[in-house]
Amino acid sequence: MTLPHSSESDCWSAIARHLSETRAEPFQGIERHAIRGGCINSTWRIEGSGQRYFVKLNDPGKLSMFEAEAEGLRELACHGRLRVPTPLCWGSTEQHAYLVLEYLDLLPPASLTWETLGRGLADMHRHTQPRFGWLRDNTIGSTPQINHWRDDWVSFWREQRLGFQLKLAHRNGYLGSLQEKGEKLLNRLESFLPGYQPAASLLHGD
Repeated sequence: MTLPHSSESDCWSAIARHLSETRAEPFQGIERHAIRGGCINSTWRIEGSGQRYFVKLNDPGKLSMFEAEAEGLRELACHGRLRVPTPLCWGSTEQHAYLVLEYLDLLPPASLTWETLGRGLADMHRHTQPRFGWLRDNTIGSTPQINHWRDDWVSFWREQRLGFQLKLAHRNGYLGSLQEKGEKLLNRLESFLPGYQPAASLLHGD
């Protein structure tokens, strides 16, 4: 959803309209509170009409990053017992790309919380599939991450994790010994983990 607005207030108006359409109930954002934490996006809590939402903002060119994040959150919610925020809508204006999530009140962690998290992650990691990869590319931070399907873990990690990072480093001027040593490592991956055949399991980003 690309909306031709140019000012900061137009961005919030576009988000309010999009939320109203998606939720099938009017939303008029009255209050906005910046939330600290993270270094990639601008994050906000917006309130109004008896509703609260969590909003991420970035440059308009980052819309695909938000689309992939929304898809990833839906995937995590389908496979496991962890509570993850529901993505509600996403889009862009001339000024910003945005992602709106349900707002979750977070409490200080306790020992039982960490145990529950650990069990939830373990349960999620038990969700496996025949091949390595995912249905779309996404990002690690704001860096592109390639997820084309591969039949074995070593080739997947060689081509789409370490190898891709080395290509990005080369593109950004990191040459010389980094590339030479990286190339040697890429060619010898099988010798470091002989016979290692991990299951292709569902993993979270952070």
